[in-house]
Amino acid sequence: MSVTAYFLGQRNSLPTNNQFVISTLPGQKSKVILPDGTNVWINSDSELEYSSDRNKRVVHLKGEAYFEVTHSKDHPFIVKLGDWDIRVLGTKFNVSNYPESDMREASLLEGKISVETENHRNDLEIIPGERITYNAKTKDIVKQKAAVKDDILWMDGVLSFNNDSFQEIVFRLEKYYGVSFEYNPNDFKNIHYTGQLDNLSLRNVLEFMSLTMPVNYKIEKTKVIITRK
Repeated sequence: MSVTAYFLGQRNSLPTNNQFVISTLPGQKSKVILPDGTNVWINSDSELEYSSDRNKRVVHLKGEAYFEVTHSKDHPFIVKLGDWDIRVLGTKFNVSNYPESDMREASLLEGKISVETENHRNDLEIIPGERITYNAKTKDIVKQKAAVKDDILWMDGVLSFNNDSFQEIVFRLEKYYGVSFEYNPNDFKNIHYTGQLDNLSLRNVLEFMSLTMPVNYKIEKTKVIITRK
């Protein structure tokens, strides 16, 4: 399910004292047009809080979103993510910042952004085609070249995995389909997956998993029980 919301002031100017919150449910996506003309696509089970004044535009994000930021050199756009921040003037980038996951990511498609964390007070800049991965538990941060366009395939209903752990796969499926998984993590510690799941039903995804991984599954309403073959 997808929803589009418009919060429009005078385009290409910075309205003052704007503040609102928009959230999505598990299995739901939304597109938002901010008062400054910035476009934001919000992934499932996410929350975005926006505020602006004469000096800056600020977004607090829990979850995942893709931004196409309207350029304004005098009014920086800041995405606040708990213990790490992204600062940008005008660019296209994706951010994944789910509180339940230790791994947080920012991928840049166009322009330039800088990232600051608790342990990295000097801005760390990335250029298009790079991704920053931040471990909220260890506070480690890694910058690397990546296939960043794969990181926004979720906007088209495609789930892309790159040697992701079974735990990460399950986490993303829960968000995307609005279900909960019940399984023993110790049974799947060494299982990883690379590939794409393109607009499949939950049952088709689970059937595909059972053919490519040593898993059995059972669906009980909004709960999926996974056991190892």
